[in-house]
Amino acid sequence: MKKILIFSVLIITLIMFIQSTNSKPETIKIGFVAGLSGKYSTLGTNIKNGMLLAFDEINYKIGNSKIELIQKDDKQNEEEAKKIIKQFLKDDVKVIIGNTTSSMTKVSIEQIKNEKNSNRDKLK
Repeated sequence: MKKILIFSVLIITLIMFIQSTNSKPETIKIGFVAGLSGKYSTLGTNIKNGMLLAFDEINYKIGNSKIELIQKDDKQNEEEAKKIIKQFLKDDVKVIIGNTTSSMTKVSIEQIKNEKNSNRDKLK
């Protein structure tokens, strides 16, 4: 429970920082990816519930901006995690929370790096 509270405070602080750099009202897209089914579903579900409680406390709003939460299940599958991250980036999701295990986090970070490098090459 203590970890969920710390995680929730961290999320709210991050969102408030993002909001302070943006003065115009808009919708903030936040992606959440975790293993919500399968072997580590308990971990993913507990983190999701803590995050939902934190967002509920602030009524899914920061200042004048609404929070749009997009939740995805990576099913503890590398290909599924890659697909989700690619979709988040395509949908211009600025904040991604997750994954709940280090093995899936490693996959997601590599996917983000690959997508950024791919976009950089297109601009040249």
